[in-house]
Amino acid sequence: MFCLKLETHAFAFQTSSFISSPARPYAAGRWRRRRRRGRRRSRDGARGARPGPAAWRSCSPGLRSGCHGQAGGAGARRLRRLRWQRDSRGVGGAGAPEPRRRGGGFGVAKNLCSWAVDGKNCTVNEHVNSTLQAFHSAKKPIGLCCISPVLAAKVFPGCEVTVGQDKNVDGRFPDAETASAIAELGCKHICKNVNESHVDKANKIVTTCAFMCKAPLHEIFDGIGTMVQEVLKLA
Repeated sequence: MFCLKLETHAFAFQTSSFISSPARPYAAGRWRRRRRRGRRRSRDGARGARPGPAAWRSCSPGLRSGCHGQAGGAGARRLRRLRWQRDSRGVGGAGAPEPRRRGGGFGVAKNLCSWAVDGKNCTVNEHVNSTLQAFHSAKKPIGLCCISPVLAAKVFPGCEVTVGQDKNVDGRFPDAETASAIAELGCKHICKNVNESHVDKANKIVTTCAFMCKAPLHEIFDGIGTMVQEVLKLA
């Protein structure tokens, strides 16, 4: 008997099984298969067992590219690195383009009314109009941010709203002409900073400018937060 250690596994075999026995020519091939199997077991034991088919199908595609489906695999790390490079591309540094700010309520000007095309002569979606009227008749508070205060200006003439400043102060309010359009509709525009909100107590309407101002996200967050708090106070 001989004892041969292959990496972390030990195998015992007889010399007659693959050397001295011409009657068993397949024994050498069987020994080689055992040796390869032992190496695979050793490698899998060091890296962790390979999950079964069910676990493999249940994991996300991003994790499938990793090391045996584990979250810490090289494929998953590469995916995170590529995402970071995509998110940080063009941000910061000399000559970097300014990030586009299209969040907030600009969808209101395109979908809930036609302000984006017709300006102060826009029409409001009939379902949105009826919902706002129902809230107002029930004396329920209404909170509007970004461009959406123009809905109140169209539906409730004489109300008080804010979309920030009526002048482009330091280039932070590029859509300041919206304030004058609101005034032409017979409403009162109240100038407020991005981290502030205005409360029209008579109509129970709370507004803040949000993304109508080119400001850091934390200031926009503060302004929307004050709007929510004021709406809750009126509820």
